[in-house]
Amino acid sequence: MQDIFIKLLNMSYQGGIVICFIVLARYILHLIKAPKRCAYYLWFIAFLRLMCPFSFESVISILPQETEPIKTTIIYDQVPEIHTGSTIINQTVNSVLPEANPVTSINPMQVIVVALELIWLVGIGVFIIYSVISFIRLKRRLVGSICLSENIYIADHIDTPFVMGGINPHIYLPSTIGEKEMSYIVMHEQAHVKRKDHIIKLIVFGITIIHWFNPLVWIAYALINQDMEMSCDEYVIKNYGRKNRNEDIRKEYATSLLNLSIGRRRLLDLPLAFGEGDVKGRVKNVARYKKPLIGVAICAVIGIVILGVALLTSPLSTTTLDKVMDEVDAIDESKIDVIVISTPDGEETLPASYGNQIMEFLKTLKVEKKEISKDRSESQNQDYSIRIIYGSEYDVSFVFYVKDDSIRCDNGVKPSFPYRIVNPDEVEDFIQKLFGSITNAIEVPPTDNDMEEIEVSIPTIDLNANLGADGVMLDYADGNIVIFHGYFGLFVYDLNIQKFVRAIDLEAIGCNYTQGDNYCEVLVSEDGTTVYLHPL
Repeated sequence: MQDIFIKLLNMSYQGGIVICFIVLARYILHLIKAPKRCAYYLWFIAFLRLMCPFSFESVISILPQETEPIKTTIIYDQVPEIHTGSTIINQTVNSVLPEANPVTSINPMQVIVVALELIWLVGIGVFIIYSVISFIRLKRRLVGSICLSENIYIADHIDTPFVMGGINPHIYLPSTIGEKEMSYIVMHEQAHVKRKDHIIKLIVFGITIIHWFNPLVWIAYALINQDMEMSCDEYVIKNYGRKNRNEDIRKEYATSLLNLSIGRRRLLDLPLAFGEGDVKGRVKNVARYKKPLIGVAICAVIGIVILGVALLTSPLSTTTLDKVMDEVDAIDESKIDVIVISTPDGEETLPASYGNQIMEFLKTLKVEKKEISKDRSESQNQDYSIRIIYGSEYDVSFVFYVKDDSIRCDNGVKPSFPYRIVNPDEVEDFIQKLFGSITNAIEVPPTDNDMEEIEVSIPTIDLNANLGADGVMLDYADGNIVIFHGYFGLFVYDLNIQKFVRAIDLEAIGCNYTQGDNYCEVLVSEDGTTVYLHPL
């Protein structure tokens, strides 16, 4: 039962997002003067999403990647968390979720979920009981109603017309309405019956009761009933004039709306009646009604279909790159000799010491599970490329090409399929941070408290020059790099490729003295990635 309740919470979350999109789409339909029937059908998307526990995946889905922010395992997790895709929401909610106490046998989240589940069930029960009582009271007011014709009845104790029933719906009219009013009011109610609105209302009401804790669902519930009534209003204005020599009944129709809305009582808290809903909005809509252009109606229908697919489907499932690209797991990090990264601004060669960091990024990079295409011969034009080289005399290499939001790998034998990156900016951010860490690997602290930016230059080496009294000073060494300095400069030598990969002219920045009052202290971090220069 707890799993069902958590599933419902996720469905309500998804439905809330869909409702927000539909409110926006509804406003656009209003601006282009599309028929209200289009806005009415638009709401089917939201309630179908609220009702359906599963969905298909598609590339045009506009829902967030995390469609189920609450996992069913949250009641067992030591540190419970939700994942909505929004850092702010995640941090706000996760900060108040209680952590499990190993001493106690019950996880606090289990208690919370059970309590919320009971409140939810009690709420549903209250709404059902209230609806049943309201229905019984309404049935009592219909005692003594007279059948006018077929399924149309006249009753003395009701204030406004409405439809009641399921398979065999009846139209009930108050005995106080006039003969002319009766003609188009009956047409309005028959439009409801023809479109099965009386059944749709009950289904929508049932879904709303299930999601009674979600305020967005109540907004959707109110708006679908508004659009339902307005679409029937437009149906009457359009068809009544066609049957009665283009007679314009907008004024009389609007007056009937106002008269029948005065002193009305809500029925089951559902706008079942002719005079229900946003009367002011309905009167305005009737007054300015014009036959919609065919082009507008066609565009609205096409838009609804596309939006329906985008909102009723979920984004393609995501995974990490190592799960879909075998080349990632095939790379032996211990054998990496050199890494070459190409960007739009140029090319950078990195020592093997950065291999672990780069491989960790590639392994955890989030991509969509399904490949973009099965064409392995696509152009290798790219925004970025990461070439990983290892093996005797560099005869083995893996190149990862990134273009826009796709990534592929070429191992020199058989290129991989391209996969779509979930967050394309993540690649650029990683490379910039990587280059930043390399640039900052040699830091020169200023002599005062304020940090200042300085320019560094590559030293000019004279092979015949004297090494000085102190000679060469070794600052750091491991299996990959050696860092040393003298008055002539500071150097980083890569043992794997047997080349200098970094050098800085110490004299240009005033750090070339190895002894005396102007002595410059050189310190290297334990991992060999940062050099600190401290002029004394």
